[in-house]
Amino acid sequence: MLETLFTIGPLQLRTISLFQAIAFFAAGLVIWKRSKEEHCSEPQVFDGFLLSFLIGWICARFGYFLLNWDKFGFDLFKWLNFVQYPGSQLMIGVVGATFYFYSYAKKQKWDAFEALDWWSQAVTMGLFWLNVGYFFAGICFGDSTSLPWGMIFPGVFEKRHPVQLYYAVFHAGVYCLLNWLEFHYRTFQWYRAGKKTALTGFLFINFMATYAVFSFINSFFQSPVFKFGDLVLDRWLYFALASVAAWLLLLRSNRSLFSFKDKKLFPIKKQT
Repeated sequence: MLETLFTIGPLQLRTISLFQAIAFFAAGLVIWKRSKEEHCSEPQVFDGFLLSFLIGWICARFGYFLLNWDKFGFDLFKWLNFVQYPGSQLMIGVVGATFYFYSYAKKQKWDAFEALDWWSQAVTMGLFWLNVGYFFAGICFGDSTSLPWGMIFPGVFEKRHPVQLYYAVFHAGVYCLLNWLEFHYRTFQWYRAGKKTALTGFLFINFMATYAVFSFINSFFQSPVFKFGDLVLDRWLYFALASVAAWLLLLRSNRSLFSFKDKKLFPIKKQT
């Protein structure tokens, strides 16, 4: 595990920087492949991807300031000094980028939920490489553990959960799952709910739900991320994300917990 791959004079190539670049290009390749398959304008799709990446990076950086306000405050120099004061909040960045890509797709008059399906596949691939980078850089590890697969990372003297590897394996599995669902979810009668065709967005919903559940489980093995003073919000946020995914699943399958439109789920008795 190396924080820096090599140094030439004042120039350094950090391990995480290399894997961030790999993650970006891998995600971009997935977006390009999907846009080509769907016969969309490749320049427009890639413009949306680049702008979403930029917005996501800004959101991730700003989120990091908010979560570490005691270190940064209103010091603009620290905000912009990425070398001496590095840091970003990944989940906030992904959420910000996703919202922007959704609004960009609507502006281009695409099927916005279909675009989110592409986006979920691209983000999953990017997160896989990013977590591999975290592991090789020896950062973002979990809490101490006595389990046999615990590892000692740079700067610590006891075994820790390699949560980077947990996430890497998870994202690899989810990427394979999303690719399988892409060709099969339209045949799921329970999702179509009597309609002739299944609505798009199923891949995105599965990405949200699986990420929320897995992150909730992993929160027991790593230090809290969303912490304000003594208030820890991690598990509440993951629960909220899973709830949004469940609501979207009901919405896209034309079902609702609060209506009786689907007679098979909520039969209505005739009045006598």
